Amino acid sequence: MNNVDIPNADRPKGLQGLLDKELMKLEKISLDDSASDAVEPSEAVELQQKELVAYSNFETLGELLDSDLLAASIKEEIAGLTFDGAVGQVDLARRAVEMFNLVDHLRMTLEESDSENYLQVKSVVSHSLALLREMGIHEVDVYGQYVDEEYMELLGTIPAEEAPEGLETYQVAVVYRRAFTFEGTGKIIQEALVKTVS
Repeated sequence: MNNVDIPNADRPKGLQGLLDKELMKLEKISLDDSASDAVEPSEAVELQQKELVAYSNFETLGELLDSDLLAASIKEEIAGLTFDGAVGQVDLARRAVEMFNLVDHLRMTLEESDSENYLQVKSVVSHSLALLREMGIHEVDVYGQYVDEEYMELLGTIPAEEAPEGLETYQVAVVYRRAFTFEGTGKIIQEALVKTVS
């Protein structure tokens, strides 16, 4: 009897013959041989019932994805996360700053125009900074400061004639990305990207 021929009729006959020979070599396993590894019948029935209850309403993967079941399980996983002391908190703080950077970058792209959009985004940036402070994440003011490699990365310079009035050589004139510290550790979690007056 050749069980492999039916679902695999498009296989070459040589390959099919080889597969048939290998299948015949396999040992037959009786239920008695595997009884020690088997799940207790009551446990198997219980698992099947739970699975049926959880997924009985979904016939396709799309329906399951559109349901709230997966979202609820993801929320449970997130709620169950524990942070490894300060290391976990610093990672979380860095992620919060990365999200802030997206909003701040949007503000910088709109800065040239004096539009209503710019004012709205600027308001969102101010609110975001306040939320970061509540989380213990504080901005390090770098504008007008002299370069400090501990929390600034120098991208270049601008000519003195293009610099805002009152700034001297080596002072930060342009801030492309803000610097932040985390009060939980007192360490810099993001360096500022700046240009100074030449």
